[in-house]
Amino acid sequence: MKKVGSHSSLGRPHIAMELHDEGFVKTYYEAFYKYIGDDKTAFVRKSNPDSKEVIDLISKCRGLSFIAHPGKQIRDELLMKLIDQGIDGIELVHPSHDKESMSYFNKIISEKFLLSSGGSDFHGGIKNDTGSLGKYIISETEIINMKRRLFI
Repeated sequence: MKKVGSHSSLGRPHIAMELHDEGFVKTYYEAFYKYIGDDKTAFVRKSNPDSKEVIDLISKCRGLSFIAHPGKQIRDELLMKLIDQGIDGIELVHPSHDKESMSYFNKIISEKFLLSSGGSDFHGGIKNDTGSLGKYIISETEIINMKRRLFI
């Protein structure tokens, strides 16, 4: 794959771009819809290691663990399980989160003394995907809180 360097992690976005560039699909998104989206013919399920082991490993490496763009998929029981396992924070600001979701997660962040993160989820290099770049941000306070947590 010509767009991925030797030190990059290869993922579905790269495969979608390659399928588009080689003319197998008309758009980047068509690659997901036809081939590499969840449960499509070329979809390969990732292995799912135990969440507690992953959270502990991140902590052991002096990193911070966040639940990335949980949206409507990660709520209530699963969310509380991850919090009890020691997750450091929740991605609050994300293009897929509506005001209701953000309010829901912000309440939990406050109640459980978690960190909040966010961003546009922009992976770069995707034509017509620059509209969200820089649009979804967190404040300097959130960054400072992350640094504080790292150096406690």
